[in-house]
Amino acid sequence: MSSQYLAKYEKGGYWPGQIGQVIRNRYINIKLLGIGSFGTVWMARDKADDSYKALKFAMTEHRDPAKLEIEIFKNIQSLGTHPGQEHIVQFIESFRTKSDFGKHEVMCLEFVGPSLSAVRKRIGSLHLEHVRKISIQLLNAIDFLHTKCRIIHCDLKPANMMIQISPDDVKKVAINGRQPDEIDETSDVPTFYDIDFNDPDYEISVKICDFGISMKSDGHCEFPVQSCNYRAPEAFLRNQFGPPIDIWSLGCTLFELATGECLFTCSTFQENTAHMKDHLDKMSAALGRIPHRLYEDNRRKRIYFENNIENQNRPDQPNLFLNEIMSEQEHISEEDADVFVEFVHCFFHYDTKMRVTAATALKHCFLSEKRGMFDYNVEDQPSSNMLSHKNDTNEEVLGESDDDESPFD
Repeated sequence: MSSQYLAKYEKGGYWPGQIGQVIRNRYINIKLLGIGSFGTVWMARDKADDSYKALKFAMTEHRDPAKLEIEIFKNIQSLGTHPGQEHIVQFIESFRTKSDFGKHEVMCLEFVGPSLSAVRKRIGSLHLEHVRKISIQLLNAIDFLHTKCRIIHCDLKPANMMIQISPDDVKKVAINGRQPDEIDETSDVPTFYDIDFNDPDYEISVKICDFGISMKSDGHCEFPVQSCNYRAPEAFLRNQFGPPIDIWSLGCTLFELATGECLFTCSTFQENTAHMKDHLDKMSAALGRIPHRLYEDNRRKRIYFENNIENQNRPDQPNLFLNEIMSEQEHISEEDADVFVEFVHCFFHYDTKMRVTAATALKHCFLSEKRGMFDYNVEDQPSSNMLSHKNDTNEEVLGESDDDESPFD
């Protein structure tokens, strides 16, 4: 465990849990699963039904944000049925516990498997058919959050998207998983998971978690939201923002899953002017120049736009860079790469009014079941995590028969 985390085991800090400790005479701590900026997550056995749960303990100094997260979870649960609900981690209950360091808010959640971040770090890119299915699940979940719950997640990224695993695999984690001092960035993808990333027919179910910095869509926030690599330009410039920031983050995530590469990597995690300019320059290099008109009333606009000749001279060709990266994916056919780039480009409009909504994105031809399996080149196919599956049908793909037709249904 790194020293930065050990230093937070103090008054106002992390909950000092122990393996075998019983909480509320119901939950038995099995192991520490993860440590974050706001708290720790433990795997626990529920004596009530002999199942396994995830217990999220907030740091004592972060009790108020934890209370807001609990409110959001309760709101999500209360809003009827929607296809996206099943792709949000299930909230079971909340309670408060005490330690020598203070009082801690605790959330009991369903136990899920590895994050998409851990999977990507272990195997690289996912089969494009898996990306298609995951896209549908996440878009349904985001549509539910945005339209029914009126919630902006504010921190969508592969690390907050978890793969659901079988009850047998959950038991294997409890028995065979690593101890806290052995945890590293890929330790939650042990070989005993019964998940076949080689088979495009394998049904992977993904769930969104961690609503720690989420907010109501009509709220206001002064501090930076979103993890740097997945942050929308309006969030960098502290412009007024809304649900479209989640769409931008999802576009970054899906591109990363398909290519195995992070689209915009932060050079530093310091929140300063140089950091902002560097990241916005990466965006304009990849997606075309950032329109000055979108930030006419922005108080930080001069920091980036004034005397920025490089941004002004960049062409407005947003697909060019994305196509270049996809062309390097030798296992993906040119046709499928083009359709995927057309799909994710909709997530990257600088103008938030033009950026696609989750409901509209679900109608794109990339997600159509009529596409069947994607046409992978057998001779170029990596053997580590993908299998070739040719599409031999001559069925017309919705939205692709005419270049002038919309890619949306």
